[in-house]
Amino acid sequence: MGRTAFDQHIWLVGLALALLSLLYTGIIIRDSRREAVEHARAEIWGLGIVLAEQTSRYMQTIDLLLEQTQSRIEARGIRTPEEARYHLAGDDIRQLLLAQMANLTAGRGIKLFDAAGTLVNTTQPPLVPSNVADDDYFQQLRDHFHSDLAVSVVSTRQSPGGKAFSVARRIDGPDGTFLGIILTRVDIAEMYNFYDAIDNQRHLAVTLRRSDGRVLVRYAAVGSAAAAPPAALSWFDLVAHGGGAYSGSDDPAAPATIVSVNPTPRYPLVVDVAVPEDIMLKPWHDQAVHIMLLGSGFSVFLLVIFALIGRQISQQKRQNAALSRAMATLRESEARFRDFSELASDWFWEQDAELRFTAISSNAPLADEDGDTALGRRRWEGNSYPHAPEFWEDHKQVLAAQQSFRDFRFDRISKSGQVYHLRISGVPVH
Repeated sequence: MGRTAFDQHIWLVGLALALLSLLYTGIIIRDSRREAVEHARAEIWGLGIVLAEQTSRYMQTIDLLLEQTQSRIEARGIRTPEEARYHLAGDDIRQLLLAQMANLTAGRGIKLFDAAGTLVNTTQPPLVPSNVADDDYFQQLRDHFHSDLAVSVVSTRQSPGGKAFSVARRIDGPDGTFLGIILTRVDIAEMYNFYDAIDNQRHLAVTLRRSDGRVLVRYAAVGSAAAAPPAALSWFDLVAHGGGAYSGSDDPAAPATIVSVNPTPRYPLVVDVAVPEDIMLKPWHDQAVHIMLLGSGFSVFLLVIFALIGRQISQQKRQNAALSRAMATLRESEARFRDFSELASDWFWEQDAELRFTAISSNAPLADEDGDTALGRRRWEGNSYPHAPEFWEDHKQVLAAQQSFRDFRFDRISKSGQVYHLRISGVPVH
């Protein structure tokens, strides 16, 4: 039997509710992921602020040395670049530089360059002729009177043992004339060890950049993703607004990372901190799996429930159809029975458990001329012909014993005085 429109609607309602459940589950997972990403960005940004502060303190120890040396040289009152070229190359200046070197860790050196960018003194002899006039940090210090610490790009030229970048300050005469620069180097290996000590199993990828985006140090812990490079305007916008966080990756095929951008206080340096998204979002991922399982389970539950309801409705309809057919057959049988009873010479009757007539054939001689029938009364009640008391007692005992009887004879007198001689038979129905 095909389903009716109502059955199909039941299935459609169940399917619609299941789909709505899955849709709601997806919305919950999407919203929770957005919240998890925002929380992860805030956490990485906070960590980046700490790392930027630590980097600033690390650089401050070097900068203080340069400031002290700068002040002592400027206190000598050198006025012109020519005087500076002569005095800065002197042995007394070299002894000053060596004394300042006692405050630095081994492996760094201090160098002095004159106003033309030529190396004139160093703590690490021999004095190899070199010139930095074309380097951007030298030009920045030369062309800007109030320049603070300047940072070079990474170069192997100044550090035969490995890569390094330089930090430098301007040396001025009493009237502000540019006399040269004082410079020291920062080994990449030392910065790498510095970030490795801070990492503490966080799987960090730390990138130290100049404020123009040029990379100085790139540190990546085992299992971490490389920090994302500056992205067009977003990275510079974040630097200009004091830092922030975004999602990115060096390689589009690589796992996504969450990157925080953190300018260092007081210095033209920016610390980028990157952590793989899958590590930061693992708690969300576990939660999302549970939510998806619950949502899917609930959708399946709805489908099963509505399937059972639809099946029950279909079964009930089949039963109702069978019952309707049975009732129709019964009505047909009753109609035929009435037709037979009306055509037959005999008549039929029924009594309830209290022996009152509940049904009597229309041709039964138990109705008076005025329509008064025996319905609702017992056989011995009404216009019965007078008999001896034991006559009815014997019949009552048979009825009380719920026994069948045949050809029981009694008389009835109508209101007109006519006597009817009756003979009946009965079978008890349990």
